[in-house]
Amino acid sequence: MLAELLSLLQRVALAQAVPGANDELYDSDTLTRLAAAFTAEDVQLCYQIALHARRDLPLAPEPRGGFEMALLRMLCFRPATLPGASGSG
Repeated sequence: MLAELLSLLQRVALAQAVPGANDELYDSDTLTRLAAAFTAEDVQLCYQIALHARRDLPLAPEPRGGFEMALLRMLCFRPATLPGASGSG
């Protein structure tokens, strides 16, 4: 499941960076909706969490618990925004 989630997150990130990019595995409407529903920062953070969870899964008492904890981390953590930071550089 984590490998499939990582694959989907990678495709969402690509759809955000290159709108209209062709994808053979996922419906383009689905990718477009997911790309619009999440910020690029959230997708990158979820990807990193899933990647670490996949690496650490053998250390979990049971695989299901390790997977569930990864999903819970994705729900709990958000990229930090610096106070007073603006989008212009």
